[in-house]
Amino acid sequence: MEEVERTALEDFLLRNPELEQLEALLSQFNIFDALRIVQHEIRHSDFLGFLLDPQQVHGLREIFIRRFLQLAITNSQHQEQSISAIELDSLDLSGAEILREWNDIDILI
Repeated sequence: MEEVERTALEDFLLRNPELEQLEALLSQFNIFDALRIVQHEIRHSDFLGFLLDPQQVHGLREIFIRRFLQLAITNSQHQEQSISAIELDSLDLSGAEILREWNDIDILI
């Protein structure tokens, strides 16, 4: 992929005001408040693990895990990333394994 194409794709994914506006609207809603389980961390992890797993029946396939990991990469404090958001976009995440409460880790991808 040429540098110009890479930069254009990164701008679309990471510096897109329309996507940021949509995310801001969605971030106002808290499903855990709606379900009255704000104080139940294990249920949060169960729900997030379900959404992250592309093999679950939620119909999102790889969309949720891909966007989650893209945000983790772009919001990371580390200067050097082992993978870019663009490289992540081309990975097949359909076989990603999500582990819950493994070795004191809430969620492991």
